[in-house]
Amino acid sequence: VNNFPDGSKAATHELLAFDAFFNDYLIEFLFTSQANFDNWYCRVFNKKTKAGDWASFTNASANPLYNKKWAFCGDSFTYGDNTGSIEYGKYAGQNNSYAYLICARNNMKAQNLSVNGRSMGYSPDYTNSFTFVDAPKNYTKIDNDVDYITLYFGINDSHQSSLIPIGNIDDENNNTFCGAYNVAVKYILSNYPTAHLGIIVSNGCETDAYRTKTIEIANKYGIPYIDLNGDKDTPAMIRSSNPNISNYTKDIRLKEFRVSETNLHPNQKGHLFESYCIENFLKRL
Repeated sequence: VNNFPDGSKAATHELLAFDAFFNDYLIEFLFTSQANFDNWYCRVFNKKTKAGDWASFTNASANPLYNKKWAFCGDSFTYGDNTGSIEYGKYAGQNNSYAYLICARNNMKAQNLSVNGRSMGYSPDYTNSFTFVDAPKNYTKIDNDVDYITLYFGINDSHQSSLIPIGNIDDENNNTFCGAYNVAVKYILSNYPTAHLGIIVSNGCETDAYRTKTIEIANKYGIPYIDLNGDKDTPAMIRSSNPNISNYTKDIRLKEFRVSETNLHPNQKGHLFESYCIENFLKRL
């Protein structure tokens, strides 16, 4: 076999080939070294036309997410829109959300701690909100053997700002957004000191204050964050609150990535778009 994607020839490789046949096509998997399976090649070869180009792949040992456990904590923007599900594989039937898309692509183990309506802070009067920090203290339910943890909150706190004030960066209680975030982050840092913790700065909040306060909290504890409202590192997603992002961009994202005119949750295209950005973020944690 000649003309590998890296420009090398077959004579330079120790070839270990595995073939599978499907009608007029031959699917070939080819490893270039028995001692190193980090890089390998695959092609679909048409036996009639003799056509088929090789594509290169990076194996699991070069992927920090492969077979790792991820606890993704959040609200409906994490749980998914219930309009579509993954069709095959270990997560078949799960919502076609950014989290399960990432888990499926990287063979990750999923711990789903997202619930529609979930807030970070405690609201005594909002029955649809399953707070992350108050009883039953959902942040304590993260599995002990978790490798990655992400926190993605703010939308439902902002919807209830009269009941869950945004608070101050030094609050230490469950009754404000900032206070509840402090409680959760301190517990996670103390009880999961070797886990890769990241904060996803929520889009979709009522005011931009939730974005800026979340970033303050991330910086306070030295926790990496990804801002889905858009910045120099991340494209703006649906319902950005960042005042520096043009309304032109915001309108395009909203029309393309909403479920419907009356349901402004991310649709399947929106979750797919987000998934690649969040996946790269996880790999950097």
